[in-house]
Amino acid sequence: LVHHQLGGTRADDKDVASATVLVMDELKRTEKVFLALAAGVHIVSSEWLAASAKAGGQLPKEDYPPGNLVKFQRAQGVDLATSLAEARRGGVLAGREVFCHKSCWGGKLDWRAIVRAAGGTPLEKMPRSAGALVFVSEADRAQVAAARGQVYSQDLLVDAIMHQRLDLGSKFALDAGGVASGGRRSRR
Repeated sequence: LVHHQLGGTRADDKDVASATVLVMDELKRTEKVFLALAAGVHIVSSEWLAASAKAGGQLPKEDYPPGNLVKFQRAQGVDLATSLAEARRGGVLAGREVFCHKSCWGGKLDWRAIVRAAGGTPLEKMPRSAGALVFVSEADRAQVAAARGQVYSQDLLVDAIMHQRLDLGSKFALDAGGVASGGRRSRR
């Protein structure tokens, strides 16, 4: 296989954060992409594998972006190269304790792996520490009153990973009534 010729191995989906390269031809808002962004893992198209194998060694990764890079960056309001470089300097959640309520992302996203990849410590229970970050889904806004940490919409975690900045004074902050700072109370 091509990756063996280049001195690499194929990683399991859950090992993306420990990989050096994520190969994908089209960027999407998936767990793999979030893990790669959180850990600063290069994201390249499959053309990089073929061209590197032909050249007999790894070619510059930035020369082989996924085909929809420009469209993805525009849609997400993110510069992928900048976000990845920032992630490599240190995780956006470094030194932070993080808890996500069980229904965040419908239980389909391994938020613990993403938090670890971003340098944070995932908590298994609602925190007792006022300094912890608590993320809740729209459906769980009632959980805000029970939280002792700083409470935010689950969208802040994705935003922090994508942009490699944690905007705690953002529109994602929730008060005890489940209202985003400066926002309106959402309907259930």
